Amino acid sequence: MAATESITSSRSKTVTVIGGGNALGNFIPPYYVFSGMIWCEGLLDGCASGAGAGMSESGFVKRDLFETYITEHIAKYAGKDKGSNRPTTFILYDGHKSHISLTLTQWARDHSVVLVVLPPHSSHLTQSLDVAVFGPMKQYYYRECMTYMHNNPA
Repeated sequence: MAATESITSSRSKTVTVIGGGNALGNFIPPYYVFSGMIWCEGLLDGCASGAGAGMSESGFVKRDLFETYITEHIAKYAGKDKGSNRPTTFILYDGHKSHISLTLTQWARDHSVVLVVLPPHSSHLTQSLDVAVFGPMKQYYYRECMTYMHNNPA
């Protein structure tokens, strides 16, 4: 059995990264949710081209940020911001309570989008991206965080 080590700092803040892709293997640039209430210039410096971001007090996704992610960020890359005469788009996502919204449902209906909501907290079972993409990415990220924390003690 392998041991897992967690290294954190009291100066750390939560940053949520929302990623997405399609069946062809293309990806949507990441969308970051930074903790705080006031936007600071430079938060997206060095990020992938096209990355988007929002803020919440906790750094976690809230309903309004998720709506913005779908209706503005994904819409831009799926061509849904260009009118309603577009092919139907299916969006699959976790059914966490912050992702459920009547406003989002109406937007989807108006933009030829079918929202497929998976059971909450089941993405580790129902989404292959968690195993093939996000799992390895998390391992690399945690390894880099551990290296940084060891090299930069508080």
